[in-house]
Amino acid sequence: YEYVPLRHVPVAADSFAFYGEDLLKNIDALPTWVYTTPHNIQKNTPQTETCESCHNNPDLFLTADKVAEHELFANRNVIVDTVPMTPTLGIEMPPVEVDVEAEAEAEAEAEVETESSDP
Repeated sequence: YEYVPLRHVPVAADSFAFYGEDLLKNIDALPTWVYTTPHNIQKNTPQTETCESCHNNPDLFLTADKVAEHELFANRNVIVDTVPMTPTLGIEMPPVEVDVEAEAEAEAEAEVETESSDP
């Protein structure tokens, strides 16, 4: 998948300072935002009724402004540069105008024809 749920591993360069100095020298060797396997994602919900619930919604994507400065390098591979736009088919469909009165008249005529053709 191009986009996946992530969780934050709460770690800092001084997380283990109580035990000694410079214990996390390579803090930026691994990302602090990692793949997560949630057990509560559902396919059909009010949030999944339209694409706009996620697409065009910068609150749902990990962008650089949401990452602590000291974590940017380590997380460069999971940070989204551009929030995805709503997918389109590449064609613009004209709006469909419905003449409700004409449809009602046609249905009424069809009913009359059906009734008159019954033996």
